Amino acid sequence: MNSDFRKSARQNAFVGALAVGATAMFAAETGMAAAVVQPDLQVGASYVDNGGFTGEDDVSSAGAEVRAKLDIGWVNERGSVTLVPMVRATRYSDDALSEREEQRLTFNWLRNFQTGASNTQFDFSRQDLFSSELRDITLDPDEVPIDDTTDTGIVDQDTTRTRFQFRQDFAKGIGLRDEVLFAAQYRDISYDETGATTRVDFTDALLGAGWRRALSERTDVVLMAGVERYDGDNGVTVDSVGAELGFDFAVSETAALFVQAGYQNSESETETQDLGSDSQFIFSIGAEKSTEVTRYAIDLGRNVRPTGQGGVTTETGLSLFMDRQLSERLRFGAGVAAFQQERSASLSPGNDRDYVTGKLQLSWQLSRQWSVEAQVRHVQQDFESSSGDLSEDRNRASLTLRWRGLNEVRVPRGRRFLRTGY
Repeated sequence: MNSDFRKSARQNAFVGALAVGATAMFAAETGMAAAVVQPDLQVGASYVDNGGFTGEDDVSSAGAEVRAKLDIGWVNERGSVTLVPMVRATRYSDDALSEREEQRLTFNWLRNFQTGASNTQFDFSRQDLFSSELRDITLDPDEVPIDDTTDTGIVDQDTTRTRFQFRQDFAKGIGLRDEVLFAAQYRDISYDETGATTRVDFTDALLGAGWRRALSERTDVVLMAGVERYDGDNGVTVDSVGAELGFDFAVSETAALFVQAGYQNSESETETQDLGSDSQFIFSIGAEKSTEVTRYAIDLGRNVRPTGQGGVTTETGLSLFMDRQLSERLRFGAGVAAFQQERSASLSPGNDRDYVTGKLQLSWQLSRQWSVEAQVRHVQQDFESSSGDLSEDRNRASLTLRWRGLNEVRVPRGRRFLRTGY
């Protein structure tokens, strides 16, 4: 896989260089100011226990990791453009299942109009999956969270996942209180063939529309509807349609709450067989609050997600997050994520899974550019399979030295005007 990685790395570097040049030309044409560039480099050591979820005794190893990222931003009164290439690698002395290489390129273009706004997002990544497709918890306040809803939890297989996602959001104001919303999204997920016998390449497309009305200065009501189509290389097609009603509450200048609920129906089939339909109640409840030194967030929801298992699953999940500035130099972060996946009509029995992960992070700012970060993480996965239930856990600890350039890229990150649960 190393030779394949070097080849893909060269290809990705070429694509990244073209993207940087094209984005710079685009920013110049749209009247953006000169680019702000901030390099970000992390090197460190890490320890992992049972990295491949194999269940073998005394499977642990220490190794090294490195991550290099470049934040490039243009901003003016009409919007912003950001481009973020990133590469990451971990190496362990005697545990190949825990090794990982990843390349990612993220682009975002936010435009503000007199009566509306538009946001375009593009994300491309190649990620080694030697152990399991594990969702992460973003604790860095400057980090862009990965919108990765294609988690499968498959373990102990060597493969590389290539992920492409494009999303367009649009909002148009009508009068003083109303707003029309639109969203279109396309995802293409593929896996290298080596060892990926139980993973399925697929595409997923979504179209959504909505209407928002301001009931008061602090309360909005949102009505959303959409359609989604999943196409797997195993011949399975899933067509979904859903609708949701939601409320957004600005509790104060520093606290917000949203509640939304709806219904989704998914019909699955192959060219020769009708696999049946699933009707699901879906909902999302979330709240966040910020003070001068602390940020809090909580999300609880039930949604239908595409996966690399060859279909979609119903997922009920909870996430908690806290980030606190303990002193001028010391920052602490903590997060917990838990979810339960249940198979749909498109999947064979034995794909249900419970997943819990927790992360603690402590960062010490040595100077404006240098910092030291310590992090620990625990993961627990419980599987149901035809051969019996399986429960495995994984522990990881790391200590890294981080250097960041002085030119901070403080531009608005990507916005989603239509927050759908499908």
